[in-house]
Amino acid sequence: VDQQQPMIDVSPSVHDLLGIPREDFLSRPFAWADTIHPDDLAAVMAENERCADTGDPFRMEFRVVHPDGKILWVRDDAVLIHDESGAPLHWLGLMLDVTELIEAQAELHQAKTKYGALVEQIPAIVYVDAADDEMSTTYVSPQIQAILGYSAQEYIDDPQLWERMLHPDDREDAVATYLRGRESGDPFVFEYRLLAHDGRTVWFRDSAIVLSDGQG
Repeated sequence: VDQQQPMIDVSPSVHDLLGIPREDFLSRPFAWADTIHPDDLAAVMAENERCADTGDPFRMEFRVVHPDGKILWVRDDAVLIHDESGAPLHWLGLMLDVTELIEAQAELHQAKTKYGALVEQIPAIVYVDAADDEMSTTYVSPQIQAILGYSAQEYIDDPQLWERMLHPDDREDAVATYLRGRESGDPFVFEYRLLAHDGRTVWFRDSAIVLSDGQG
């Protein structure tokens, strides 16, 4: 890892990953650092120097610039190898192309951000219930606070809260309809009243769909 020290060896795949022939990579002392994206260089070199001083494993994800101009994300893991007496011998590292993984994570984050912004702005309560015996909720949008006077965390922490909030005259039919719809797996719509925290009666039209995993 330490670019101040000579590179002893590197696998031929360095040409595929970084676009640098193996012989060139070994002959140029700063070849490793020269490939790093300018915006990541300072952080990578700082961690490199820290690990060189302490002997700690080097583990980082950063961008490199391929000679053709393409920007890749790599994960670099290296450990310091010692001899039998404990004296340091050399660093042994593995550099992997993780571009697709990083890009997928970025797309997922972007999708979650957009989904969250939409869910939290519409004038309705969005929820996700687990298909379990307790009808436990794994997500409920923050609008529940303004509409019913309960925080999202209170609702999630108490799986029986929805049933207790149901108006006595609607409770039996609402629970039966919910369980029947979940069992059938088809989208279902039902109406009922809930009693808010301050005693208000609030009418709801509840539209739900059942999502299945790969095993159905």
